[in-house]
Amino acid sequence: MQYGEGSAMFCDEVRQEHNGKDIYIGVYSSGDYNAPLTPEKYTAASFTIIATTMIDPMEAPEKAKEISVYFPGEVDPAVRLEIKLPEDAYNRADESDELSRFPRAPVTTRAVMVLRNQSFKEAGFVRVIMTYGEEKFLLGRLKINFKDAPKDDGGDMLKELVGG
Repeated sequence: MQYGEGSAMFCDEVRQEHNGKDIYIGVYSSGDYNAPLTPEKYTAASFTIIATTMIDPMEAPEKAKEISVYFPGEVDPAVRLEIKLPEDAYNRADESDELSRFPRAPVTTRAVMVLRNQSFKEAGFVRVIMTYGEEKFLLGRLKINFKDAPKDDGGDMLKELVGG
């Protein structure tokens, strides 16, 4: 493993069951989001990002990492989160401990970011980037397409479908 890995998933909503399991609703598996077009600008895009990262602090012992979300055409991030790693992630097991013979598991974190009614200046990609030390890792991206709202056809399409 490189010292940093991870992924980002885009969906409409995350709910948690009573037993602690998560339910992901409306996952964008195609990697595309069709943002509605309004007369003044493209707007009203809403989605949730789940960024899961794994860091091996023994290979690159930085004390924190940053998750940033960039919108198409924007230089500065729309969202920036700093995640501090737990102090015990840097402590190796005592050599006399019987667990010391096993490889140390990487530290895994998950950030859930809910973005509502976002506006985009242009089509392109929403990118989720993890910065750890001097390294940057692309965790995931979602392509933003602009789509005209459907026009009112006066019910002709429904009549055609039902044979009326």
